[in-house]
Amino acid sequence: MSKRGAREGEIVHRRDGRWEGRITVGSQGGRKSVYGKTRGEAVRKLSEVARADAQGVAVGGRQLTVSQFLNRWLAEVADKSVRPSSARRYRDVVNLYLTPTLGSIALDRLGVQQIQRMLNEQAAAGLATEKIRAVLRNGLNVAIKWRLLTWNPAELVDLPRRVARKPRFLAVDEAERLLETVRGDRLEALYVLALSLAMREGELLGLRWSDVDLATGELRITNQLQNGQLVDVKSAASHRWLPLPEFARTALIHHRERERLTSLDRLVFTSTVGTPIGARNLLRAFKALLRRAGLPDKEIRFHDLRHSAATFLIARGSDPKTVQAILGHTTVRLTMDTYVHAMPQALRDAAKSMDLMLRSS
Repeated sequence: MSKRGAREGEIVHRRDGRWEGRITVGSQGGRKSVYGKTRGEAVRKLSEVARADAQGVAVGGRQLTVSQFLNRWLAEVADKSVRPSSARRYRDVVNLYLTPTLGSIALDRLGVQQIQRMLNEQAAAGLATEKIRAVLRNGLNVAIKWRLLTWNPAELVDLPRRVARKPRFLAVDEAERLLETVRGDRLEALYVLALSLAMREGELLGLRWSDVDLATGELRITNQLQNGQLVDVKSAASHRWLPLPEFARTALIHHRERERLTSLDRLVFTSTVGTPIGARNLLRAFKALLRRAGLPDKEIRFHDLRHSAATFLIARGSDPKTVQAILGHTTVRLTMDTYVHAMPQALRDAAKSMDLMLRSS
C-alpha cells in the first residue's frame, strides 16, 4: 500500500493483480474506489476523482441521467417547496418536454448545445419555450447545490423566437359535421358550449351546475379547471354571464338527464366515475372525435373551437364589443387583432352603408 496526501487517496496492489485507488470524497466523507490494471492507471483514475470532488462534481455523476435527477428534484425539492399547482406544472414540463428529449443524457454531460437544440425544436413546433427553460434552470440550480454540477448550462442558452401557430378555423359545414358526430355522446353538451359560447377548455371543465340557470337560459363563468384544481378565472373580464342559445340549453338539459345529476355543487362535465376530466383525456377524446368526423385531427386543436365560435359570431354580424364580452377578452383591441381576418365582410357592409348615407346627404 502506498499512501498519498489528504484527499489524494491511497493505492493498493490487490491479490487479484489489479491496482485499487481509494479516496475520501464529498462533504460527508464517503469512500470511493477505482481500479486499474497498472498502478499508473489507478493513479490517473484516482486523480480524476479527486479533481471532480474538488470542483464540486459528485463522484459517479455520470451514472445519473438528466431524467433521474429531475425526478429526484421534483420529489425531494419541488413537491415540498412550491405550491401543488406549481409542482404539477413542473412535472408536466419534465414529463412532456425534458425527459423525452434530454432525459437519457448523463447529467454531467448535459451542455448548452443540447439544450439549445431542444428549445429550437420546441419553438419550431409552436411551443412557448420560456417555461421549459425556466423549469430546467430551476432544477439544475439544485444540482449545483447538491454538488452534482459546477455550472448551469440552461443559464447560457438563448430563447428562440417562437413560430406563431395560426388558428385553424372550422368552416360552418365542418362544425355541423363535428356536432353531428358527437350527437348522443356523453360530452355532447361540452362541444356544443365550446362552439356556441367560445368558452375556454378550462372554463368548460370547471363549470359547475350552480353556475348554470336552465330556467332563464344563462350561465356564469367564474372558475376554470387547471391541473385538476378548480381556480378563479384568469382576469376580471373572464368573469361573465352568458345567455345560452336554445340548442345549447337543450343540450345541457339532456346532459343533466343522461348523467342523472342532482347536486348543484357538482361539475357539469366529469369523467365516468365523477372525477374532474383531465386535459389529456379530453384531448384524446377530441382527437378521436375529429377522426370519426373525417376532420384533420393533427391540424385542429381544442382551442380552435373557441376561435371558430368567435368567427361565427362576427360572420353573423355581432359587433366587436359584443364578441369581446362573450370571449372574456380584457380589451376590444385583443379581439380585433385576433379576429380581424373575419371582419372583411362586416367592413364591406359598413362601407356600403356609409356610401348610401353620404350619397343621400
